[in-house]
Amino acid sequence: MCGAGLLFGARVYSLAEMVLDAEIFSLLHTLTDTSAMSLSDSIVDVIESVGPGGHYLSDQHTLANMRQQWMPRLFDRLSWEDWESAGKPGPYELATERVRSLLTTHEPPPLDDGVEEEILRIIEAFERDDGGKEDE
Repeated sequence: MCGAGLLFGARVYSLAEMVLDAEIFSLLHTLTDTSAMSLSDSIVDVIESVGPGGHYLSDQHTLANMRQQWMPRLFDRLSWEDWESAGKPGPYELATERVRSLLTTHEPPPLDDGVEEEILRIIEAFERDDGGKEDE
């Protein structure tokens, strides 16, 4: 997967689109996770045990394992009424809110000791070589 956040033939970059793409990548990662596959096999057993008309959602296995499954953050599952009363937000609006929240609250972890000096050393070496430009 590549191109997170890119739109219009990769000519436009959007932070909100990057957040949406990350949500989709997260879903795809979960769907291809082999441990989730083994869990889905046991879910089939639960569904078979409750039979037609049964309710597997109240089964102890479901209650114990449901949080292990992928849960969307931007593609909500509100009821129609709740969605309308919330102003009918779409995934793009929710992603835009998430971007604003990340930009105002995120604290990046500090660099390990010596990393900043190494980055500066690499930049200085590159600039001494005239930025990699060939003589004209």
